[in-house]
Order: sequence, then C-alpha cells, then structure tokens
Amino acid sequence: MYNLNVYEIPEGARTGKGKAIVNMIKTEPAEKIQAMLTVSPADFDDPGRFIVMASKRGYIKKTELAAFKNLRKAGIRALIIEDDDDLIGAALCSNGNEIILASSRGMACRFEQCDDEIRPMGRGARGVTGMRFKLDGDFLVSMVVVEQDRKSTRLNSSHGYIS
Repeated sequence: MYNLNVYEIPEGARTGKGKAIVNMIKTEPAEKIQAMLTVSPADFDDPGRFIVMASKRGYIKKTELAAFKNLRKAGIRALIIEDDDDLIGAALCSNGNEIILASSRGMACRFEQCDDEIRPMGRGARGVTGMRFKLDGDFLVSMVVVEQDRKSTRLNSSHGYIS
C-alpha cells in the first residue's frame, strides 16, 4: 500500500495523456495498482473505519484504517498475497455496512461486515474465506461495500436490475 496526496497528482485536461503513476510512487517492478482509495486524515482516527480487501481466490480481509496511518513513501505491506492469487478490490467500510462478493461464474455472496463475520486483522494477515466456490475454475471478480443508508434494496422491474 502506498500513500499519495491528491495535490501531488498533476492536473490535466480530459483529453490529456496523463502522467504514469509509477513515476509518483515507488513500486516494485512486478507490482501493479489494483485499487485506489480516497481517505481524509480525520478518518484515520475513527475506530469504526476499516479497509476491506478481497482476493481472486475468495479471501477477504478487514483491517482497521488506523493501522495505515503512518504510510511511508516507499509503501507498506497491507496483506499477504500468494503467488496464484491477486487483489481484486479494496474499499473503506464502517460498522453496519454490508459486503457483496461476485464471482466470474455468476455467483454472489452478501454478508454484514461485523466482527462476527470478519474479524479485524493486522496488516500482515492473508485474510479469511469470504466466498467458497461451487463451480470449478470460478474466482472472485468484484467486491462492493453497501453503505448502511443504501441497504433498502428494491427491484426495479421496468429495467430488470436491483438498485
């Protein structure tokens, strides 16, 4: 995990080519950016704020945001990823939020992010099983955190989706 202040990113036009982010942070040659989070300094002091990370093989990990308060420019290890695994998403969450995991074969799993479901872990942990796969060759493709005020899900029959 790396830290980059927003004001350090050069502003550009919508049609501009941009600037390579690897020139702004010191990444290892084999590393690639999988997720970006915007965190205000006040959020680090909130004991009810967490970073939730999910991996391709179905592992999920919740770590208190305060554990990442002192990020260095060279980065720190946020979780253990095995060779045949990959990070698919990271998001901020609070108590009362729900997490939805979706797999490549169309399976989904929804659960609350309470301590009974996912206990908070240190930065060096791999995580716990977030989703078991029924179908051979299946893997996670997405993770979404549903905030407490958006939990009232309704089916919009005219469009055929859940909003």
